[in-house]
Amino acid sequence: MMNGVSRGLCILGLFCISAGQIWAGGSGLNVVVVVNQNSTNSVQLGNYYAEQRQIPPQNYLRINWPSSNVVAWTDSNFATYLYNPLLSMLSSRQLTNQIDYVVLSMDIPYRVTSGTNEPNSTTSTLFYGFKADPVLDPFQCTIAPGSTNLYAGSEGIFRSTPPISASSNSFLVTMITHSNLALAKQIVNSGTLADGAFPTQTVYLAKSSDVNRNVRFLTYDNANFNARLRGNSMVRTNTDYNWIFGYCLGVQQGVSLSTTAGTTFAPGSMADNLTSFGGDLFEQTGQLNLLEYLTSGAAGSYGTVSAGGGDPCNYLEKFPSPQNYFYQSRGFSLAECYYQSVTNPYQGLIVGEPLSAPFARPPAIAWIGLPANPVLSGTTNLTLQATAADANHPIQQVDLFLDGLWLQTLTNIPPTRSNLLNVTINGQPVNYLVPLNATIKSVTIGLTAALNTVNNTTKVMAFAHGDRIELQSFDRSKTGAQVSVSVSNSIGAGAAATTWITANRSTLLDTVASGIHNFVFQGNPDIGSFIQATITKTNGVQLVFGVTNSTAGTTLTQMAQQLLGLINSSPDLTGSDGLTGQDLITDAINPVQQTEFNLLANSIGWDAAQIQVQVISSFPMLPNGTVRLDGNLPDLEPRDHIAITAGVTNLRQSCVPRGSQPRTYSRCCVKSGKWLLEICAAQVELKTEARSRKQSTNCKEYSR
Repeated sequence: MMNGVSRGLCILGLFCISAGQIWAGGSGLNVVVVVNQNSTNSVQLGNYYAEQRQIPPQNYLRINWPSSNVVAWTDSNFATYLYNPLLSMLSSRQLTNQIDYVVLSMDIPYRVTSGTNEPNSTTSTLFYGFKADPVLDPFQCTIAPGSTNLYAGSEGIFRSTPPISASSNSFLVTMITHSNLALAKQIVNSGTLADGAFPTQTVYLAKSSDVNRNVRFLTYDNANFNARLRGNSMVRTNTDYNWIFGYCLGVQQGVSLSTTAGTTFAPGSMADNLTSFGGDLFEQTGQLNLLEYLTSGAAGSYGTVSAGGGDPCNYLEKFPSPQNYFYQSRGFSLAECYYQSVTNPYQGLIVGEPLSAPFARPPAIAWIGLPANPVLSGTTNLTLQATAADANHPIQQVDLFLDGLWLQTLTNIPPTRSNLLNVTINGQPVNYLVPLNATIKSVTIGLTAALNTVNNTTKVMAFAHGDRIELQSFDRSKTGAQVSVSVSNSIGAGAAATTWITANRSTLLDTVASGIHNFVFQGNPDIGSFIQATITKTNGVQLVFGVTNSTAGTTLTQMAQQLLGLINSSPDLTGSDGLTGQDLITDAINPVQQTEFNLLANSIGWDAAQIQVQVISSFPMLPNGTVRLDGNLPDLEPRDHIAITAGVTNLRQSCVPRGSQPRTYSRCCVKSGKWLLEICAAQVELKTEARSRKQSTNCKEYSR
């Protein structure tokens, strides 16, 4: 790696200067492409991807896997053929602190085995190591110890929030592969064509009737609410099929076997399914394969490579949250979206183009006073100009790369001490003074705490999410339109104005979700066993439904079905002020039976969720006592978002001599040679800290 001028003479030889292209969440400079040189397809695809993303030659790794891509490799083979060569290559080529992404180019195994444990995916093992999860009885499902991904839900920069610990070495890993080279190239094209596209197509969150695979529907309303605040199109729907969505930006569902014929995807789309073997790419499993989505045009997908990863072990933590579409709308790359949306990804395979970011807003940046690609000689001064896409996306960090290697960070602008942020909610003002050594994340946390000191007055609770503050009104007497929000910022007593605040709306947004509550029963019916539900509608009308077992051999599920049948057939509950029983689930926990169901308000909104339900039973059950249909209360309360940013909208960085001797030139100058000099800018809504020289290695542009 070349050193800056502060360490030596700055005499510029012949070299080529270029502004380069800027991407959200990273560029080809931050990617290693891994190819299996025993496969012509792997090498050709790797070359194609490197060309499309302008990946430097030193970021290209050839491995020598001699066997099939379908054969699972052991953890020992994984280390021998992939992991150790990768680390050695990064060290020898001075890329250790530059690489965030690793792309595995087809004909590389996608499953890793280790002893008697459930298999892990290759992408997850390279992401944060193999996670031991012993193979157990199918009904004794577990989540591997130590498999929690700390990057999940962070809404932050990956390098600042690694998945295991602050010091962990990790990569955002995807595989690009398919049944043939042409279809694999199509995945690359879908990703690259999405750059700056700002697509308007709809994302569909589909709830099927398959209760073992539709479990993510409980998280749909939260993602939909957040997407609506950004003006993105996201729709909840009930269907067992996935050929009905037309031309769309994404699909998330849970079915066993279907086809995507009839559904096509816009460039940059993400689509996935919750089932056990979606990640078994080239095997006949009888289940929907994630490659179906990629064949139909998606840029990325996710599926598990183990029965323990899906039904019946359908933990939400093992599959992408629909928040990945919200993260995408903020400008995160495809790999960032997926790894942020999966809490425990160890059994999950990610196939896709990792840099795809259709909603990124890069700044304009260029060298001043120089034609394109000039050849210079002697000693010279350099000046660059960077201009933010808009006032809400200031430029924080500019990095300098020389011949594809990180040279240094030119600037990293944090929140300035004593800048003043102002938030007024329902007429109640809150002022926050930026403290010394603040980061965007610490400012977000501090302002959130300040807002919550007055929530008895505002009736609005604040929650910190990375660089974003979520506001939720808990005053049911007011609609969202009646809760006002205004924000402003000023230089205050600071030396410069570098801390900014914006709100999505001037009033809170109302929900489009319906209230729901879950009821769980456990036990074996005897003669005389009973379940009784008392339902009190919002107009005070009270209805009582009950079933009593009178037959030997009756199951708990049969009793629950009888109760739901009575509720759903009642004419008093079929109207807009009623409710519906649904989602009956049976868990055979021998020797004790268990069943559960949901009661859902027929109308959207917080008011409609005020129906009261009391269920009593001869079986152990939850919940006890009278409840309202507000088990999803955060999805019912009016909501708004506030974003914290740092940086400047216009940045000029000059390389000017500080004396008569060239040895005192400032840091933009480089030593003599014939090099390609590239500049990249970071435009962020979250930068957790001004990173040290060793860590400041990324050519990144963040636009959330």
